[in-house]
Amino acid sequence: MKTLYFDLFSGCSGDMILGALLDLGADFETVRQGLAALPVGGYRLEVNRVLRGGVAATRLTVHIAGQEHKHVRGRAHDQARAGEHEHEHDYEHEHEHEQGDQPSIINHPLSTLNMQPSTHDHRTYAQIRDMIAAAPLAPAVRARATAIFEHLAIAEGKIHGRPPEAVHFHEVGAVDSIVDIVGISLALDHLGFDSFACSAANVGSGTVRCAHGVLPVPAPATAELLRGFPVYSAHFAGELVTPTGAAVLRTLVPEPGRLPAGTLLRTGWGAGSREHPDGPNALRLLVIEMADAGAADTEVAVLECNLDDMLPELVGELADTLRAAGALDVFLTPVQMKKSRPGTLLTLLCRPPDTPRFADELLARSTTFGVRVHRCAREVLDRRSFAVDTPYGAVSVKAGLRRGRLLKATPEFEDCRRLAAAADVPVAVVYQAAAAAVTAGWDQWVRRLEHGDA
Repeated sequence: MKTLYFDLFSGCSGDMILGALLDLGADFETVRQGLAALPVGGYRLEVNRVLRGGVAATRLTVHIAGQEHKHVRGRAHDQARAGEHEHEHDYEHEHEHEQGDQPSIINHPLSTLNMQPSTHDHRTYAQIRDMIAAAPLAPAVRARATAIFEHLAIAEGKIHGRPPEAVHFHEVGAVDSIVDIVGISLALDHLGFDSFACSAANVGSGTVRCAHGVLPVPAPATAELLRGFPVYSAHFAGELVTPTGAAVLRTLVPEPGRLPAGTLLRTGWGAGSREHPDGPNALRLLVIEMADAGAADTEVAVLECNLDDMLPELVGELADTLRAAGALDVFLTPVQMKKSRPGTLLTLLCRPPDTPRFADELLARSTTFGVRVHRCAREVLDRRSFAVDTPYGAVSVKAGLRRGRLLKATPEFEDCRRLAAAADVPVAVVYQAAAAAVTAGWDQWVRRLEHGDA
């Protein structure tokens, strides 16, 4: 099981998260095409390889038509310069104009242009939600992007005393946030992680200037979104965690502050806009193959509810949302209920500590008035991973052992899909090539996994 771990030693923002995902290998063209499907214009994406504190990282910049504009997380108020853009809502103070901030570019930029005129002076959360729902995106992408925006709107609405649907996003901030949030959702769907975790968050210190004046760090919306997360302030002055970054964490991470046990597979770095004198202004993401044989995975929580008065389309969308939020599994079973009404039994599997969170989600997002909860013991295979070579590239393989004996090995579908798209061949062709490579090398994998041979 692949876990994405957010190392928040220097905080995070939406553009840093998307940059780090691109650094991990998310396909820029996939992200670009997904964003192009939205009715949003007036921006240009630029991707550079830069240095932050001597560390190479990927820097994503969103340029807005007619403005010298790019993402900059808020500085301490006593460090701010004149000429900053001030926006309508608190979370938009992460997007400031910074004269003289020239990143140390170590390769040529990769850019995409989407400069058709924008047609809105501002957008409400409800308008953004409906726009995403109507877009030709994968269901998991729509569900995850909508959930992130919903958390952001709820937090902003609570701070300003408005219902979430009435929260307005100024045009510049709306375009930036749509690009960041939908881009992150597209990149996560492309990379295909099973779960998410994060460290304690370094939120920074001082104050930040926004449309409502000078506010303390963390900004009110950020503080609301990070409730329950371990936080601290060290080394860097200014705003380190933005509301957009906090909304992504709130949506993805069920158990903050814990580095999962497992094998570290790779890392990705997403650059902030400025250099810090005391260390890299960057987000580090770690991909960890988690060990599955521990006691924590031998018991799961099972949450169930019967639904007979909810549109089938909404039931499917709910299942996608719950999966995107980190449920181990969600499945739907047709049932016949009282008075012979057809209905759907929704079953959700999660880790026991996540039970209250998913019970809240089911009660808030579905028509049910109650959720049944019980714990269930399960037997699991000890998982290992290795890679096989195919004519289309390397494919990760998930192997299952029982009492030290190799029982099965399955190519990772997401790897096959990515390679198939790059080679313009059916996914089944790449999958069959990977499966054939597994079969051809079976004795080798038995020796390596069962007996520890090199």
